[in-house]
Amino acid sequence: MMTPEKRQACLGLEFQTDYRETVFHVGPCNVEAYNWLIRWPSEFKTQFVCIFGASGSGKTHLSHIWAQRNNCIWITAEMMTRPIQEVARMGDYFILDNADLVRDETWLFHFFNALQATEYKFWLLTAEKPPNRWSIVLPDLKSRLNLCQALGLYLPDDATCLAVFNKITRNKGVVLKTRYVHYILSRIDRSYASIFMWARICENLLKSDKEISFSMINQLLTAK
Repeated sequence: MMTPEKRQACLGLEFQTDYRETVFHVGPCNVEAYNWLIRWPSEFKTQFVCIFGASGSGKTHLSHIWAQRNNCIWITAEMMTRPIQEVARMGDYFILDNADLVRDETWLFHFFNALQATEYKFWLLTAEKPPNRWSIVLPDLKSRLNLCQALGLYLPDDATCLAVFNKITRNKGVVLKTRYVHYILSRIDRSYASIFMWARICENLLKSDKEISFSMINQLLTAK
């Protein structure tokens, strides 16, 4: 049977990812991208911006912040089967997540052209690498990607590591004692992949009715 402390630690409820701007942690690793997006396009007239960074670095969260401010259209795979002009008429602000994974280079090229022709439509793309490092075959698309303002999300500082870990576990309904969180973060690689892996480990331990302790954490650190 779960003790009251364990019931508090693992709530067992369905949670959705919280993309509100108020819970986004701004740190040295993301401040440039954040400051750019909250001022674009009112202060920057560039039509195309690409946020790049490792998985878990906050690209999707930042995209949601921009979407909330501008009533954006999220481009889906289904929309890429429609005529370009039909999609372009859906709105003035567009977002394409994981743009570097899209294989239909011709569609991307023509959508760039459709938006550029208006001068008042804006497109935010996200990717793991900056546009000049994408594996692009179509020369004309490469030239369009050069129009993007590239904004990087870099390796997290200590405060961002803590904020990301807490956000992941909170989204899962998991509450871990602060002393354990600090202990884990001080002993793992400072990378988003490590943070996500350990957040998942803690979630699974609590959901399986196992007590988290310094001893258990040390055993897992040694095993990893």
